[in-house]
Amino acid sequence: MAIALFNRKSTVTRTTSKGYINDDEEYVSGSSSEITIDCNIQPFREGVNNFNSDTGYRTISSIKVYSQQKLVATDDTSKIVGDQLTYEGIEYFCKNLERWDGQTSAGTSLIPEHWLGYFHKKDVS
Repeated sequence: MAIALFNRKSTVTRTTSKGYINDDEEYVSGSSSEITIDCNIQPFREGVNNFNSDTGYRTISSIKVYSQQKLVATDDTSKIVGDQLTYEGIEYFCKNLERWDGQTSAGTSLIPEHWLGYFHKKDVS
């Protein structure tokens, strides 16, 4: 019997196009879409994962999101904005990502294939 890893539905916001500066020198934000995922959310090193990003995010809180659907992580080099989600009233963004293949024992899947996203609290500093 497989582990019931995905026990909730959550909505992530995924950026689908980049923002730009128009002819009037005003910033126009990129478009985004909302995607519902089957997931499990767990705490991750509360208060220890502090860092400042190039975009001004400061993180003091993190969560792990185990998802059956593919997640997208932030990639500063490629200027990709990671998936964002609100959990318990706090906004988080996906900074790191791991892909887990199914784990089997005697041909029976014990842990299903999934994505593990490390989501960090989004704070404008």
